[in-house]
Amino acid sequence: MLASPVHVDVEQELDELGEFVLAMAQERARAAGIEAEALVRRGDFKSVIHALVKELEIDLVIFGSPINAAGIATFDDLQALADELVSTRSLAVMILRGGEVIYQNPAG
Repeated sequence: MLASPVHVDVEQELDELGEFVLAMAQERARAAGIEAEALVRRGDFKSVIHALVKELEIDLVIFGSPINAAGIATFDDLQALADELVSTRSLAVMILRGGEVIYQNPAG
């Protein structure tokens, strides 16, 4: 008996998961009276953030920091990116963990 190979399109699965997570975040924002737009982009995280800030003329970036060490980006990674965004763009950056502000640049 031969088993046929299973083909999984990981990129498509990740896109769908990302869209689902963003839809949940949009719903939570809507419930709080905030209208949010969801975007799914591919590429290097830092490069994509810089491009979006420029393209959409964003003036506030809020990152969520993982509560445990299981996240891909650590707090130090996010803080370094936040500092980089503040130094290269005119915007405010906040980092939240568990709903609490744990970083806010002076302009924010």
